Amino acid sequence: MQPKEGDNDFTLILKHGKEMRVSRNEIAASSDFFSTLLNSDMRENKEGTVRLEHITEACMRDVLEFVRSGSVEITTLENAKELIEAAEYLLLDRLKIFSAKYLLETLTSSNCMSIYYFAEQYRCQELTIKTRQFILSNFAAVTESQGFLSLDNQQVVEWICRDDVAVSTEDVIFKAIVRWIQHSKSERKKTFEELFRYVRLSFISRDYLIGGVLANDLVSGCSSCLKLAKDAVQGKYSFQLPRNWTDTHLVVYMGKETFCYEPDGDKWYKLADTHLAYKFPNSYKMCSFQGKLYVFPGSLNVCPKRAEMFDPSLNGWTTFDYQTGQTSRETYRLAVVRGQLFALYEDRSERVRDFRIPRRLSERPSFYSVSKYNFKWKRWTDVHCNGSKPVAAIGACIIAMDRYLYVIGGLMPTDRKTISPPYRLDTMTLHSGMRDGGNQSWDRITEMNLPRCHACGTAAHGKIFIAGGSLASYGHHTLTCEVYNVDADEWQLIASLNSPRVSGSMVYLKGSLYVMVGRTCDGRGMRVERGMTVESYDFEEKTWKKKTKLPINKMLPEWKYDSCALKIPRILVKPIPKRLPALLWPLLLRS
Repeated sequence: MQPKEGDNDFTLILKHGKEMRVSRNEIAASSDFFSTLLNSDMRENKEGTVRLEHITEACMRDVLEFVRSGSVEITTLENAKELIEAAEYLLLDRLKIFSAKYLLETLTSSNCMSIYYFAEQYRCQELTIKTRQFILSNFAAVTESQGFLSLDNQQVVEWICRDDVAVSTEDVIFKAIVRWIQHSKSERKKTFEELFRYVRLSFISRDYLIGGVLANDLVSGCSSCLKLAKDAVQGKYSFQLPRNWTDTHLVVYMGKETFCYEPDGDKWYKLADTHLAYKFPNSYKMCSFQGKLYVFPGSLNVCPKRAEMFDPSLNGWTTFDYQTGQTSRETYRLAVVRGQLFALYEDRSERVRDFRIPRRLSERPSFYSVSKYNFKWKRWTDVHCNGSKPVAAIGACIIAMDRYLYVIGGLMPTDRKTISPPYRLDTMTLHSGMRDGGNQSWDRITEMNLPRCHACGTAAHGKIFIAGGSLASYGHHTLTCEVYNVDADEWQLIASLNSPRVSGSMVYLKGSLYVMVGRTCDGRGMRVERGMTVESYDFEEKTWKKKTKLPINKMLPEWKYDSCALKIPRILVKPIPKRLPALLWPLLLRS
């Protein structure tokens, strides 16, 4: 029956046959769905009724409340999901966005999987993106949830094949697969061979390969999987790239304050301050690992043994305690090799017999030794290589590439004039708790064209780049740069920096090299100051260019500075103006 002229009542027939009378004008103005329906010749318009039998009465009342006031109280996850389903059907985009914010605020490792696929189904774009980011950055915890265990085979593949899964070690991926199989072993066991091929065995430690992977019955029961695992133990790897938390920013850590730089937007941002403060040159060591920033004290044996970790997804620092072995680690460097964190330090318990031992203990030459960090137990464990070791050089540059740790340059401690020859350490030949047996781990490589110490460097494009430093034979700072071709075992000079730089930091990010911090001076080494300028190397033009300046007014000599590459979510940072009067900087940094 066609409604009479002037009759504004309209009937909604809801779930379980419930009826609700609404204003025709109000409901028509609420959404494109009702506006189109009530301005057409459709039967529902003529009869004055619309059947919405998939929407409950309580949900419809919330929808109408939102239409009238622009807000509604959401109390549960199910309530939010019902509103999104109704909003999708009724073309209420504002209600969908409003309800999605509630789901985003209630994300946990146990419900994020179900929310992610729900958001995909109902085309909640922002909720999908942010939930995916949450899953990737908390993947280890998510894999233990019922939501992950309920995924089908293809969905599991979609997650474990990603490069941007932030896991502390590749062990997490293997354990997640095993846990998913065991949840319904009789049905899922046949899929193990396919899933196992997505485990990047190149980045699993030798100890866990033997004790965890090879010992697993799923691996031993599959001949192809067993062969892959045995090849990995022997160092026979197929080509695999490490998983990465895609780096977007340059991070400069200043012992207390932390700044980051986005090259694409040419903007600086200030991150949260640390809980602990490090002010002196050797008072801390920093590195980025699997999407997080770790800062350890300059002496690993300092008491209390406390370090910090910065989580970019939360823009916050967490303090944690760690353990060490008995060997003193006063001077060391951090490096990440194939998903493992190593500390290369001076072991003064081993002395070089070929040198005359100086009277002062501080001048006695020492060897390099290695420790490996266990993230699960928060403990540094000594690992030992066989054969001869290089002398711990002063101002050596430590670089990680592929399976090797490179020690390049630095002054010999015996005379502080001679440059130490470069070495590389094969981390696959390290043995936990063993001092004999196996092959020699340290190998000498070709010496650089110029003997330098206190240089900076990094690995990029399968090569090693070295910049600046001090030329020992000439006694002044240099702006020259070199590149090492690993396959040819040879060094080649490349374009020089715009200014000499000593004890700087080099970072590779988005196809460019960046050199920053440290000390800069003129060509004769007469005027020395802190390096405020950041230079970048363009691989196409093969030149160094001045890119930006650090967003601070002054770098104090007693402060320690370091840098790395890290992914920083844009929503968590606030830009710092490029130019600001010097008098206002202290106020900004304290705000």
